[in-house]
Amino acid sequence: MAEKDFDILLFNRLKSGSEEALDLLFKKYYSQLCLFVQTYVHDYYLSEDLVTELYTNIWMKRSKIEISYSVKAYLYTSAKNAALTYIRKKKLKTESINEINTIGIASSQTPFEKYDNEHKENNINKILQKIPPRSRQVFVLHRFEGMKYREISEFLGISIKTVENHISKALKILQANKDFVKKLLKTVLLLYYF
Repeated sequence: MAEKDFDILLFNRLKSGSEEALDLLFKKYYSQLCLFVQTYVHDYYLSEDLVTELYTNIWMKRSKIEISYSVKAYLYTSAKNAALTYIRKKKLKTESINEINTIGIASSQTPFEKYDNEHKENNINKILQKIPPRSRQVFVLHRFEGMKYREISEFLGISIKTVENHISKALKILQANKDFVKKLLKTVLLLYYF
């Protein structure tokens, strides 16, 4: 059974009131959707709130929702709409990645560690800002969300060739900054494992 068909089966069970089906879809897509919504709102904690609210709304309106093709595409479209609605309602001004990440840094750091982390975050922000927003979004969907070019094409309503062009553009920018990206990845891995 294809993943898409399994998701439709799960969603149909959810529509019938199965909390287990909701839980399975939640576990399967929650983290991916949070990262996706973060590309719009630039705040991971806020993206968690929006995605949790999305699942709550799906549960509350489950009997009215009709999905015939792809649950994944439906969830991503709903997540995108939730993010855009939030931005419109709150007239959110985009914060830099540096400001967001600084919130999560432990206060027990020495001034040197804090400066070093802020310097790295500034560099990450500079590299990511070099990638045009649409190319960055397509790149995140492909590389971090695991979506295939065809899925991205359907999800965003663009051609597969356009998806390829966006990925190529993002990779060229990252390639131009490859030495820094390598150092950054080593640092992130060290921080993650220790």
